Amino acid sequence: MMVAKEVQNEEPLAAGNVSVFREAVEAAMGTHHAELEKWLEKLDSIGGKMTTQIAEGWDKSNSRMQKQQQQHAATLQQQQAEQQKQLAEQLTQMATAAAKIETTLATVASQAATMQTSVNGSFSSAQETLQQRFVGLESGLSSLNGVLTKLGEQSVVVQQVAPAKRGWFGGSKKAR
Repeated sequence: MMVAKEVQNEEPLAAGNVSVFREAVEAAMGTHHAELEKWLEKLDSIGGKMTTQIAEGWDKSNSRMQKQQQQHAATLQQQQAEQQKQLAEQLTQMATAAAKIETTLATVASQAATMQTSVNGSFSSAQETLQQRFVGLESGLSSLNGVLTKLGEQSVVVQQVAPAKRGWFGGSKKAR
């Protein structure tokens, strides 16, 4: 409060007093200014070091991530190659199995065709044989019908004859 009283009691600054005041402020500021310049230089140096360290840290991190990604990509590539190899082997096995099945089916088809031809031939032969037998049967029945017609006009005597007795071993038994 003492300072405030002194300022109030003093007369307004005269033109000479302003320059003195300015010189005093500039002198006080000069030492602060030099000190601020030193601080700025130190901060610039610290900022440069920090920037360098951060950049180096990012480079290291980036390098590690690149290595990890390359290892992961190599692993994936190896797995893909193994899967492709397995698929190729399976496809080869399937193609071989398909070829065997095709061969078996061709053999079965050939055998079926042969059997069909044989069955058709057997049926044709059986049909011809049956037709011949039926013709023979028809002829026999017609002859029998003719005989029965003739017999119908005549009387027929049927006599039953006792069979001869036979022994144990097929020989005839002699009367004793």
